[in-house]
Amino acid sequence: MDDHLDEKILSIKEILLGTEEKAKQEEADELEVMMDQIRDLEVTHNDLNLEMVQESLFNGKFKIYVPCEFVLMTPKQIKVKYPHDDRPLIVYMNKKNNINISVNHLPDELSDDDVMELRNVMKQVHINVNPNEEILDEGGFKVSGKTIGYYAFTSAAIGGQMYNLMFITSFEETVLSCNLNCLMKESESLKLFFYGIMRTIEFTD
Repeated sequence: MDDHLDEKILSIKEILLGTEEKAKQEEADELEVMMDQIRDLEVTHNDLNLEMVQESLFNGKFKIYVPCEFVLMTPKQIKVKYPHDDRPLIVYMNKKNNINISVNHLPDELSDDDVMELRNVMKQVHINVNPNEEILDEGGFKVSGKTIGYYAFTSAAIGGQMYNLMFITSFEETVLSCNLNCLMKESESLKLFFYGIMRTIEFTD
């Protein structure tokens, strides 16, 4: 009896593990398709239909894809939207200003070896300051030999709860950070798109 029960438990575990692996593979495949569409400058995914452009920043050393319809916030708009001192330098926004792609370059020293540690510190600070908000995902990957650390989280805003995908890296031995955000209710259609933008960034010497 116990042997049969053990066999059933093992069988259930195998099924669950197989289902989980299949789901992960499907997510990876979807992300690859999204990345290809972004690089081809035309995104057609679910209700998204966007033409893209690759923006070159910081003397062309950092490149990121953004929708053609997005415009740059003025310094005044950035100051109003981000009243804190560590506001981003560059913010792309859609017409309704409810989807933003922000880029910041901070003078703080950061080596590639310390990127994930800083990511963990930033994540923990967010949790400590905002205990009612949630960390949705976290991870890291390499681009051109550079470590990219990221985490997704919720945040409160006047228009409703926001979905954020934040990633950081060492750029010329200092901190480069990007945040892609939208209203939480729109995150289902935009999350894959945000991850695609993050995974198609480029660096040049």
